[in-house]
Amino acid sequence: MQNSGSIRVRVIRFTALFAIVFTLFSTNASASDMFQGKWHLLLNGKAFHISKHPTGGAFNENNWGSGFQYEFDRAAGNDWVSFVNGSIFEDSFHNPSYYYGGGKGRRYLPGNGWQIDVGVVGFIMARKDYNNYRPFIGALPFATIGTKNVGVNITYVPKVNKQLAELVFVQLKIRIQ
Repeated sequence: MQNSGSIRVRVIRFTALFAIVFTLFSTNASASDMFQGKWHLLLNGKAFHISKHPTGGAFNENNWGSGFQYEFDRAAGNDWVSFVNGSIFEDSFHNPSYYYGGGKGRRYLPGNGWQIDVGVVGFIMARKDYNNYRPFIGALPFATIGTKNVGVNITYVPKVNKQLAELVFVQLKIRIQ
């Protein structure tokens, strides 16, 4: 049996490789302008559980953690934004969870500096309560509401098995560059 330290090292290596490959192939940007986008700090914070705990107990809804989101520059007139992201946070069972991924969303500009993105995020994740930290892939719908400097990422997570719960996960997104 492997200890959790060696599992985490494998997860980090594997997901870092995934993030690099995804970054290189997820944008139409040339090599010279690939990294001219915007960096954001992600502050994980809240999960709102819709379904009940499998044992009748209470979930941890304070899913503290941090991460990053990199948004690629959009061409003029393009309503779609592509991004890569990654994060570590305390899950609903008080265990660390890790993910890297990326996605694409349609950006709406309703006015007064507000922007709303709606799309899909794909990811590779490792969690103790799901395959004991063996990486798995998934895709989830998301929305982001905010301005160019601060926003809230909202992700819907459906119930995929008896052990996991349906929830809405919330992150604060702060532009740092």
